[in-house]
Amino acid sequence: NSYTIDFSDLDNSGNILNQNFKFSNFHVVQNERSVLKLKELELGISFKPQNFFQPVKITNIKIKDGYYYNQSDFSAFNPSFANFVDFSHNLSLSFQNFEYKKGDSNIIINGDLFRKFQGSLIGQLSFLHDNNLSTLAFNLSEISNQFSINLHSYEWFGLIPNYNDSSFKGLTFKLNAVGAVQQNQSIIKGSFKHEDL
Repeated sequence: NSYTIDFSDLDNSGNILNQNFKFSNFHVVQNERSVLKLKELELGISFKPQNFFQPVKITNIKIKDGYYYNQSDFSAFNPSFANFVDFSHNLSLSFQNFEYKKGDSNIIINGDLFRKFQGSLIGQLSFLHDNNLSTLAFNLSEISNQFSINLHSYEWFGLIPNYNDSSFKGLTFKLNAVGAVQQNQSIIKGSFKHEDL
């Protein structure tokens, strides 16, 4: 496999240990085929030279206007790279008009995810597919998990990076649910429908 990465412009701000990089027209090509193309890609990076095994910490990822084409032989995260980089507990992810392409289907993703500390995740995402708008909102912590889910029929497991369970990867399902899960009490209301298992 051969990869090519190019971009038209790069701006950076911050100090020597905490940098913010903003790429314009970021493009990744694998074997002469475009797999990732973004109008803007912003990365917040902290350098920790005292940590020999994971000297780089990712604190912010912002994606604006672009697409990712899912190929079975393409992996966005190399295992050695994942071991080298520490994805911060205080991490934010932002998607604006990000198109996920797989075969003949495509889905446009918008929204934000925030992880303030270990075991917590706050987010709100919307997915536009087949003229349907699906939404997902949640506030997860070690004490309580609250969520609101409105997913129209789609192969949702196919959106999970590196998910290889063939039993569920192609499962098309619809899910509507709202609820709260706590250590001593759980309240969940909703419905689930699948087309094939």
